[in-house]
Amino acid sequence: MFFKKDGTIIKRFYRKEPSPIKVLCLRLVFIFILLLLVAGIFWGLEKDEIKDSYDGHLSYIDSLYFTIVTVTTLGYGDIVPVTERARMVDAFIITPVRMLVWVLFIGTAYQFVIQRFWEEYRMNRLLKKLKGHVIIAGYGSTGAATVNELVHKGYDDDRLIAIDKKEDNVKEAAEAGATGILGDSASEDVLTRAGIHGAAVIIITTPHDDTNVLIALTAKDLNPGIKIISRVRQHENIKQLKRAGADVIISPSLTSGNLMAVAVSNSNSVELIGELLTTSRGANVHQRRVLDPEIGKSPKALKGIVVLGLVRKGNNIGPGDLDGQILRKNDEIILIE
Repeated sequence: MFFKKDGTIIKRFYRKEPSPIKVLCLRLVFIFILLLLVAGIFWGLEKDEIKDSYDGHLSYIDSLYFTIVTVTTLGYGDIVPVTERARMVDAFIITPVRMLVWVLFIGTAYQFVIQRFWEEYRMNRLLKKLKGHVIIAGYGSTGAATVNELVHKGYDDDRLIAIDKKEDNVKEAAEAGATGILGDSASEDVLTRAGIHGAAVIIITTPHDDTNVLIALTAKDLNPGIKIISRVRQHENIKQLKRAGADVIISPSLTSGNLMAVAVSNSNSVELIGELLTTSRGANVHQRRVLDPEIGKSPKALKGIVVLGLVRKGNNIGPGDLDGQILRKNDEIILIE
């Protein structure tokens, strides 16, 4: 489902389909053509068996008029079937058409009015109760890759909220399984609608550093305990993002540059790194707290896993510094298994 700026819910699981106006026009055209066709059939078969109280003669216009008033259940009684055959045609041709037309009218009313209000009510209740979810601010190529990877990692897609200014991007987010909101990620109203107060993480992926800083400031103000992961384009803006409260800052240009340098002499290593970072390709790199049986052991002595790094009291210990380290309570390890 995604929302417009006024909070209107359009669809939970979006699929490409015609606009409501186009659907309504097509249904009206279909009904009009159906009435013309039935009136023609009725006039061709029963024009000598239907009585017109005005002049006793049944023209095609009279037949169309009779069909319309019968389908709409008005029935003024000025044109009536007077033979059994005419009444049977009325019962077995016009009555089914009447039911079809009413089904179309009721279906249209449900689709454009009842369904929208029901979905809006249901999703508003869901968002109010939602806790510990992830918000993706900006659904471009980076945001799309983020949602895709989270889904492959087994993250509940009902707990993924994507925000973007472009409606096409929001529709893509909905197609990917996330809940999409159309609006400005830096807006307090939009973030509140996305459940920022109960969110666990906000991932900021817009391509503009100033926008990312503003989103981080707004998110931290609304939810001081939220974890902020942000993209940065210019290296000199890392300080501003840290001051805004970002916990993790990722520079795509710096990371891609490092990988390109590695590829000069070790092209296969780059592909391997890509596999390690992508769950869908079979790798499983994650971070977890040290288990009780592992306390007191060396990170490299753990069996069945490969330890890449260690997090102790918020400080990172890289693979080159793991020698001589002994795992302690509350340590966290970054591993492959």
